[in-house]
Amino acid sequence: MRQILVPTSNEARDVRRRLLKEPKSFEVLARSLSCAPEAPTGGLMGTFARGQLPPELEAAAFALPAGGTSDIVQTPFGFHVLRVEERAPERGTSLEEAQGAIRQLLARQKSDRKIREFVSDLLARAKVNHAAADSPSRPS
Repeated sequence: MRQILVPTSNEARDVRRRLLKEPKSFEVLARSLSCAPEAPTGGLMGTFARGQLPPELEAAAFALPAGGTSDIVQTPFGFHVLRVEERAPERGTSLEEAQGAIRQLLARQKSDRKIREFVSDLLARAKVNHAAADSPSRPS
């Protein structure tokens, strides 16, 4: 994804107008007009998965097709125009990435089972004298 970030809505409207006339000028406009840190690289921000961008940018970016350019998106940083260069298929979690979560789940299940067994054992060995429990206690 690429972005052009400008401080005012008028500048953002000018960027959109220029992109509509010349869609291939995105990188040049990003280098010359954007105040974002990635301006020197033509606005190239990198690749993102859901949950990695501010909500306003995420909504706009994930609504675009590959090669699509967004409308103006306002955030506390200014006014953004985004371009999605390409879409990669969502990748599943690898075994190495999931290994910690799997270990935690198995440990929790084992702990829960041990607790249930301990409580069951206590209940099986507990002898309650209901008659004594119901009568008021007398000091000796």
